[in-house]
Amino acid sequence: MGIPALRLLAVGHEIIDSWWNMSLRADFWRLYLNREAGAALRHPGGTTPLLPDSCWLVPAGCEARAVCARPVRHLYAHIELIGWSTAWVARSFP
Repeated sequence: MGIPALRLLAVGHEIIDSWWNMSLRADFWRLYLNREAGAALRHPGGTTPLLPDSCWLVPAGCEARAVCARPVRHLYAHIELIGWSTAWVARSFP
């Protein structure tokens, strides 16, 4: 696979809280940056806290669920990688 082209689908920021509880399985990648602790990703391998002031990249097709225990300032971008199929990503980023 070569270097893919990027298409920015969405970008924004919001305060997330307990309502941020959803499946993250999608055909696009997600890039997150949270300013506080309290959010996490639940996946077949366990739970990964989204540590504050760190960037988190969630691959397309990922079997994960978003969870949040308290208000968190959340910045996000949804990105399509043109040239990388969802099936290839699922095999390469289990």
